[in-house]
Amino acid sequence: MMTYKNYLSERRFLVEEWLNTDVLKVEKDMVTYRGYQADKIIFCAGVEVSDFWKSPPFRPVRGEIIDIECDLESPYIINQGIFMIPKNSYFTVGSTYDHAVLTHKPQEEGVKSLIEKIRTLFDGDFQIVAKRTGVRPATHDRKPFIGFHKDFRTLGIFNGFGTKGVSLSPYFAMHFVDVMIQGVRIEEEVDVQRAF
Repeated sequence: MMTYKNYLSERRFLVEEWLNTDVLKVEKDMVTYRGYQADKIIFCAGVEVSDFWKSPPFRPVRGEIIDIECDLESPYIINQGIFMIPKNSYFTVGSTYDHAVLTHKPQEEGVKSLIEKIRTLFDGDFQIVAKRTGVRPATHDRKPFIGFHKDFRTLGIFNGFGTKGVSLSPYFAMHFVDVMIQGVRIEEEVDVQRAF
C-alpha cells in the first residue's frame, strides 16, 4: 500500500492536505484547485463535508478505539460485541457508539466500556497503548449519501456510511464509478438528492 501511495504522490496524483474550499473554483464542466483541474471533485470528509452541501442531515455517532498489547495470539479478527483486529504486536479494539457527546477526544466511559467487553472475550492481562476517537457520519435512514450536487454537477459526494463503511464502501465505490464512467443511474435509496 505504501509503495502505491508513494507512486501516486511522486506523480502528483495524490495530494494530502485539508481542502480549502475558498480556493476551489467550481465551473459548469470542471473544478480547479491550486493548479489542478478535474472534471469532478468528490467530497468524502465525514460530517465536516463543506459549505457547498449545506450539511446533509447526518446523524453523527462517536466511537472510541483502543490499541492493546497482550499475550493473546490470533491471526483472525474477533467480532463479538466489539472487534479485535490483530496487528503486528497488538490488537486494535473497538468500538463504542455515542450520539450525544461528539467530541474527538477519547472519553473515559467509552474506554471503560471497551475494557469490560474485552474481559468477556479474553481473561489475560493487557495494556492500553493508544486511545482514539472518531465521529462517524451516519445518517437518519442508515443509508449513505452518494451522487452529485443539484446545482453543481461537478461536485459529488460519497459519504454517510456510519458504522457500515467497511462493509458498504467497496460496493458503493464501484457503483459510483459506474455512475460516473458508464452513466449508470444512482441507486435511489442512496442518492443524495433524497436529503434535499
